[in-house]
Amino acid sequence: MKKIQTFIISALLAATFFSSCKKDEIEPDIGNNAYDPVNVLRDNADFEHVWDTTMFMQTFGHYGMSDMTIENDHLLHFVFIENSIGGVNGYPSFYRKSVDLNTKKEVPLPPGAKQYPNLKNFISTNGEIRQKLHVHAFRPYTNFYYMALMTYGGPRGSTYIHVSGDASYTGLGGVVGQTHLGSFENYQLELGYRNMSIYHYPNMVYSFVGLNPNPNPYLLTGLRLLWGGFLSIGPHTFNNGDNLRPLFSETELGKSTLFATTKDNKLIVAEYTPTELPEQGFVETPATLVASVPYTPYYPNFTGTAKTYQHYSKDGKQMGLFVYHPDSKKYYSFSYNFQTKTLQKVLDGASLSYGSEEESDVAFDEQGNLYYTGYANNGNNKEGISIYKISTGGHTLVGTDNFLKFGEVVKLKYLLGKMYVAVQGRKTGTQVQQLSILKQK
Repeated sequence: MKKIQTFIISALLAATFFSSCKKDEIEPDIGNNAYDPVNVLRDNADFEHVWDTTMFMQTFGHYGMSDMTIENDHLLHFVFIENSIGGVNGYPSFYRKSVDLNTKKEVPLPPGAKQYPNLKNFISTNGEIRQKLHVHAFRPYTNFYYMALMTYGGPRGSTYIHVSGDASYTGLGGVVGQTHLGSFENYQLELGYRNMSIYHYPNMVYSFVGLNPNPNPYLLTGLRLLWGGFLSIGPHTFNNGDNLRPLFSETELGKSTLFATTKDNKLIVAEYTPTELPEQGFVETPATLVASVPYTPYYPNFTGTAKTYQHYSKDGKQMGLFVYHPDSKKYYSFSYNFQTKTLQKVLDGASLSYGSEEESDVAFDEQGNLYYTGYANNGNNKEGISIYKISTGGHTLVGTDNFLKFGEVVKLKYLLGKMYVAVQGRKTGTQVQQLSILKQK
């Protein structure tokens, strides 16, 4: 199980990002070479190995997983993270692979696909600059991988956004400067089904939108920075952020969809058309209210922020939207159909009853159901790890109970009806670390 936390690039990143509770080290098969991958599953586990790798690492070295997705129903794309030194002395390195699920063999990356040897190209030598890697993920069900880093020179410095991976942004020298962005803490970048959006409290949404449609050409170039500013949506007014707050925007070149919470306890959905970023002044973007459901935001006086997550159906028509409340440590979820404009509330204050808010990893589906790693036997076996699903019917087991023999879970991902699990651990008596990707049978 792995802690849920924001990926912050700092001197402590290597020590905190992979913090987790774990089982025993990986036990090598008798007679095997120290670098041979070993089976991490218990007998009769309802999972199978898809891909494995090993590497000699120092005592605090470790593996992690950035993201996984599936293209064309059989190509598993993933970016794993490696820190061979660990602690505060090493930067994590990102490595990208693709595996054919039918043969379990690696396949070449497409021409032009970007490989990520490390984060040093993002890291500034100026220690006073705060940095946060908001996005390091695949566009759902494609082999497009995006990275977006935000830096802030504060307290009177500028906020900049750097876009990398299979996308490029060339405006203003590759960054967005202080003429458009202010305080570092007021922003959250999110990757939707197609594009990235940037949320600025209280009532502004910026969006990076590609000029070229997915999936051709492969490298997404010509990103444009669009903008939406809202004073009211239906009967709801922003009033300096006291009455209405954006949560997430699914942005496109034309009609886009905004999800927001209201002080009168609703989650609302509105449609709007973003415009080119204005050079001066605030220009309101017209928005039409299309759906709403009851929902009580967690912030007492409508202050603070909530962490959101999204998961999409393969065709992008259905989305599960999840909101995590840090104060109560509970999850709320909704499902939305972009074609029928149907919004439903699914989970109403769900807790990770058999796990830990600090150490359980989580995954999501498009119907609004949540998955997480927890202790085996419905939380009673602290030495075992199981995966649980939370739906309107309560908790149910995913796969077999106590399925993992060795190692620790560093990533869960629900893809096309199956759970994919990344597990890492050190082989007993060696300095060899192993990373395995498991698939639910």
